Amino acid sequence: MNFDDVIAKHIQWKLTLRQYLNGTKKLEVSEADLGRDDMCALGKWILADGKKYAQDDDFKSLVSLHKTFHQAAAKVVNLSRSNKKSASDFLDGTEYTQASSKVISAIAKLRDKVEKKAA
Repeated sequence: MNFDDVIAKHIQWKLTLRQYLNGTKKLEVSEADLGRDDMCALGKWILADGKKYAQDDDFKSLVSLHKTFHQAAAKVVNLSRSNKKSASDFLDGTEYTQASSKVISAIAKLRDKVEKKAA
């Protein structure tokens, strides 16, 4: 697992969603898949190799925060169907921003723990 790549990809979602709302980019995934936390590289890792950390509280937190992040990202797309301004406001608002920040912090925390154990 390359945690730094996973962090970068989750950070990139805000720009991707902004471009989607502006009409300058098409999403490469459906809203349904975007809302699923098992479709990205991190989600697949969580369900496979990551299971060895299943008893770790930081891992448990990451799983929950990752799900919340994907639900927030999908909500942007859902809102955009009826009101682009509402979708944009949500993307820039507290709920999406916190979901993004928290999942990125959780990935970094688990990365540091995994790398420390490997050293």
